[in-house]
Amino acid sequence: MAAEMVTGALVSTFVERTIDTLASRFVDIFRARKNNKKQLSHLKMKLLAIDVVAFDAEQKQFIDPRVRDWLLRAKDVVFDAEDLLDEIDYELSKSQVKVESHSTSMKEEGVCFIMHDLLNDLAKYVSDGIYIRLGVDELKGIHKTTRHLSFSTTRSLFDGFGSLIDTQKLHTFIPTSWYWSCKMLADDDLVSKFKFMRVLSLSHCHNLREVPKSVENLKHLRSLDLSYTSIEKLPESISLLYKLQILKLNGCRRLKELPSYLYQLHNLCCLEFIASGVRNFPTHLGNLKNLQVWMSSFCVEKSKEFNIQLLGELNLHGSLTIDELQNIENPSYALEADLKNKPHLVGLRLIWNFVGCSSFDSIKVRDVIENLQPSKHLKTLSIVNFVGKQFPNWLLNNSVPNLVSLVLRKCKSCQRLPPLGVLPFLKRLEISGFDEIVNIDADFHGNNSSSFKSLQTLEFSYMTQWEKWECQAVTGAFPRLQHLSISSCPKLKGQLPEFVALKKLEVFDCEQLEDLNVSAPELHIHDFRKLQLDWTTIKRDIIFDTSSEHLHISSPLKSVRDDPDPLRNFSLNFFPSWTTLTINGCPNVEEMISHHHTNNLLEDLTIKKCPKLE
Repeated sequence: MAAEMVTGALVSTFVERTIDTLASRFVDIFRARKNNKKQLSHLKMKLLAIDVVAFDAEQKQFIDPRVRDWLLRAKDVVFDAEDLLDEIDYELSKSQVKVESHSTSMKEEGVCFIMHDLLNDLAKYVSDGIYIRLGVDELKGIHKTTRHLSFSTTRSLFDGFGSLIDTQKLHTFIPTSWYWSCKMLADDDLVSKFKFMRVLSLSHCHNLREVPKSVENLKHLRSLDLSYTSIEKLPESISLLYKLQILKLNGCRRLKELPSYLYQLHNLCCLEFIASGVRNFPTHLGNLKNLQVWMSSFCVEKSKEFNIQLLGELNLHGSLTIDELQNIENPSYALEADLKNKPHLVGLRLIWNFVGCSSFDSIKVRDVIENLQPSKHLKTLSIVNFVGKQFPNWLLNNSVPNLVSLVLRKCKSCQRLPPLGVLPFLKRLEISGFDEIVNIDADFHGNNSSSFKSLQTLEFSYMTQWEKWECQAVTGAFPRLQHLSISSCPKLKGQLPEFVALKKLEVFDCEQLEDLNVSAPELHIHDFRKLQLDWTTIKRDIIFDTSSEHLHISSPLKSVRDDPDPLRNFSLNFFPSWTTLTINGCPNVEEMISHHHTNNLLEDLTIKKCPKLE
């Protein structure tokens, strides 16, 4: 019963879609060619009659088996009618592109169709159609009139195209395997045999290195997926696929450029080339007003042909890396990129590269980043190698309030951090390579008692001049912080803020840090010179929480129990909850004390470079 209902609904849907096609574009053709009103009225009556008959049959199929058989035949006929209409629509699109490609003074190429005869043929087919089987169970059983095929193979080599050659009306071919190959794809005539193909995916076909030129014969093609193949270029004949709506080229690392005539594909609404070798794209893509572009990177060049203004024409989606920003000669070009009005661009990386540059204009750099303001819908942002002394106003005044992840890396000249604590949804923050930062004070928190209220991961690294984190005046910050990492901050002294929810603490290469008043279930400590640990106070939760489960200690500690001698004894009894312990590079440790303790849960003990420990 379910299959019968699907059959009826399928016929009704396709008939409705066919009627919409006839009633819109082809009625316009009638009017444009000044056909008389009587013919147009007759056309509308035919369309209504077909709609009524299809709806009535859909209701009666459950009580009359003859109607059900008729619907099965009608289902296949509607497919044929759709193919016929596609042929007509393709010729119309082809004619339109030819007209636009020539001088406007040239006369439009004539295209003439007799709609009355077309509808008569459609009516005859509905009565006398043939049965077409949809779907396949195995390649050996593929019928000549199979419409849709999706396959998954455990073998890397797919040899089923031989069974498809006689499948004249295949509409869909979609592999679901992540790795497959087909020797027959080298046959240029093979693809052209599937002239009614709507959806063609050759994704993950690893031996596909060249797209057959005969793909231009697939005039009905709506979707073409060549992702994760080894193709090096697309044939210009791609621009003849006037019905194409979706083109996917994700992961095509060897593909360097796109065909110059893609803008002629007026129906193209989705173009994807994420993680591909394509660094730039053809001009005039902005002429396709309904086109959504998914690209992972854009490299700014000094030439006007590939400057950043091109981005202003595109409806960008997903995440984008803009590289070589130092090549922007005029800050106004960055403004023309219009990133502020791209609400579907949710990820952005801004990267400068001044390697080999003897000098740079810091004011121009500042103006460029100011003009690259993204929309308020941005979720992730990275700023790398920015050489300005101050961050843009749109980051200082909370104009990107929906940020979830923020990375500020190698901004060597910046002297102050933005008030990032006011970002309500920020979950991950990485700050690295700031050579001018000496103090981090309350301004970083935004002078807000509930600052960083969503932050879960915070990382500081390579802050060569950072000396102090002033946090005494800040209360209630970081209520959800779970992971804190501080590395290669050789001048950092003093105490860290209080982190009530901390689960993991990592501190590497912080030579001047003397006191850690931080509790965390998992601790990673490396390369200290002045850190003092008082084991007698640990169980009272002054330095480390006795509930800590993991501890990694690397390099010699200066003192324990205020004893000037290096660490010699290590007692496990102070840490009954530990499950993992690693001691690395403590050459003076001579004894590890462990008396029987009912709460000792230690499961994994690793000792390295401790020659005196027996």
